[in-house]
Amino acid sequence: MKHLIQPRVQAIQLSGIRQFFNLVADRPGLVSLTIGQPDFPTPDHVKAAAQEAIAADFTTYTANAGLLELRQAACQFVADKYGLRYTPDEVIATVGASQALDIAFRTILEEGTEVLLPAPVYPGYEPLIRLCGAKPVYIDTRPNGFRLSAELIAPYLTEKTRCLVLPYPSNPTGTALSAEELENIASLLKGRPIWIVSDEIYSELVYHGRHHSIAEWLPEQTIVINGLSKSHSMTGWRIGFVFAPAFAVEQMVKVHQYSVSCTSSISQKAAVEALTAGKNDAEVMRAAYAERLEYATVVSPPWGCRLRSRMEPFTCFRQSPPLACLRLILPSMSSKTPASPSFPAAPFLNTVKAMSACRTLIRSMCSKKGLTGSSGISKRSAADRNGFQKSYRFRPPCPHKKKAAGSSPQHVLDKQYGFLHKDVQKSLIC
Repeated sequence: MKHLIQPRVQAIQLSGIRQFFNLVADRPGLVSLTIGQPDFPTPDHVKAAAQEAIAADFTTYTANAGLLELRQAACQFVADKYGLRYTPDEVIATVGASQALDIAFRTILEEGTEVLLPAPVYPGYEPLIRLCGAKPVYIDTRPNGFRLSAELIAPYLTEKTRCLVLPYPSNPTGTALSAEELENIASLLKGRPIWIVSDEIYSELVYHGRHHSIAEWLPEQTIVINGLSKSHSMTGWRIGFVFAPAFAVEQMVKVHQYSVSCTSSISQKAAVEALTAGKNDAEVMRAAYAERLEYATVVSPPWGCRLRSRMEPFTCFRQSPPLACLRLILPSMSSKTPASPSFPAAPFLNTVKAMSACRTLIRSMCSKKGLTGSSGISKRSAADRNGFQKSYRFRPPCPHKKKAAGSSPQHVLDKQYGFLHKDVQKSLIC
């Protein structure tokens, strides 16, 4: 029966960062830098509101779009905070911002349409887009400091363009667009048959100035996505919101109804409390995050990144290739492993640096296995106190340098790294 599974579903993969999270979730003493999970508890008064709802047996279905008092509170919240004007018939309470994105895409996308996204971007958008039969088109924002602009967008607009995803404040880059930048984008898209899906889930965590939404300038073409996961540390409560023109909400609520019926009644009662009495709850978290930003530094020794890891278990690559690198570094990241000058207690404060270090480790392991010669690795110090680990300074050779004339990079990888899964091989290309 496996061949009867929908091809679009088979084509997508589980999120890599979620796989990382699941792998380390039960390991004590680790600081998780994977998914966007605040480390603050849900405010006590919000939890109390949920407890009161349970005590009052408020455990039934609600209106599909959500409680009227919740939608009214959501409208008042975005009006007070961001100057956005919505009415309750322009709001849907969803099962988190993820479901809000899902029903928005399923309502506006169709086979063959294109969705523009800034790159780098949160990886959760692409699978939802592809499940709708649409195509994600990425716009490289690196030349502009990870900031999407009207100038960057313009060359990508075609007759197939149906939607622009505007995920600011951005996960993962942390950038936020100014009012001027948003107004310029609105001017470019105004009157075109293009929707803007503005994911503003981090709107309460802006550290300089205030958050601006493109809906200030182009509400008739904008679907705003927001929620309480980040602002009130309520990720597990699953409360999100869609703000959009009434005619669009009227259609989206159909998709919402047939997928989940409604959001949890208890969570909705807690959300009312969060948006009213707890309107400014995010300020405490924002202040703490800002303080951490002042002293957080990325550990980067002058000679590069050093790892301590056992060199024997090459078989891990045959099990779950995308997670193999993480399995290699987890023993050294365990709370049972004391910090040392060569391996600080929390070395990976940046995912990109962590993955780069993993690639370096793989290359050096290949060198140690005799696949690329002895020049790629040099001993740094004697065996540690456990007697089976050594510290190394990794200086891996690039596979391209050893390829024969006329050989392709893939040919070299197949020859030198054939014992590794192809997904891992790809990460070795310089």
